[in-house]
Amino acid sequence: MNESREQVAVSESDVQALIIRPDKTYEVFQLDDKSSTYRALIRNTDATFEVANDTIWCSNEPGLPFNPTASLLWWKLEPAIAELEHLDGTIIVTGRPDEAGRATDLPAYVLDTFRDLEAIRLIRQLKM
Repeated sequence: MNESREQVAVSESDVQALIIRPDKTYEVFQLDDKSSTYRALIRNTDATFEVANDTIWCSNEPGLPFNPTASLLWWKLEPAIAELEHLDGTIIVTGRPDEAGRATDLPAYVLDTFRDLEAIRLIRQLKM
C-alpha cells in the first residue's frame, strides 16, 4: 500500500522529503533538517550523495533489503549508473544543500518523476 502523509506542524528548519522504503511504501513528509532525524530513519548510519539537483540519504550498513523503487528513481535521475549500482534500506530524498549546508525541499521534478514511475509500476502490476 502506498501512502502520502504530511506532518501538520512545520518549523523553519523543516524540509520536504521523499521517504522510500524497501517494501515499496513511501511518504512525502516534512522532516526536521537535523542529521539525527535522517539517521533515525535510515538505521543510524548514513551516506549521502548528490544526483542532479537532489540529495539521496541512504544507509551504508551491509545486509539491508534491496530497495527497488528507490533504485529505479536513482537510475532515472542518473542514467549513467542504471543497473550498475543499487540502493538498500530506507532512502530519503531531499533537495541539494544550500550555502549553509542545510538540506532544501525535494524538487518538484523529482517527485513528479517518482510518481510517474510509481504509476507505471502499478499499471504493470494490474496487468499481471
